[in-house]
Amino acid sequence: ILLTLLETCKQNGVNPRHYLIDVLERIQDHPANRLHELLPYHWEPCTQACGENASGE
Repeated sequence: ILLTLLETCKQNGVNPRHYLIDVLERIQDHPANRLHELLPYHWEPCTQACGENASGE
């Protein structure tokens, strides 16, 4: 499953490392009926609190 997720990131031009950092930080507070928003082809990076962690490393 993880390999599929990472390959989907690559196919959609998403940095897999930034994606995983952001999604793992947000998923606990994200509504279950909107999990599709966190898939690589719908994902929008968090620009406030999460953005500094994803881009700073």
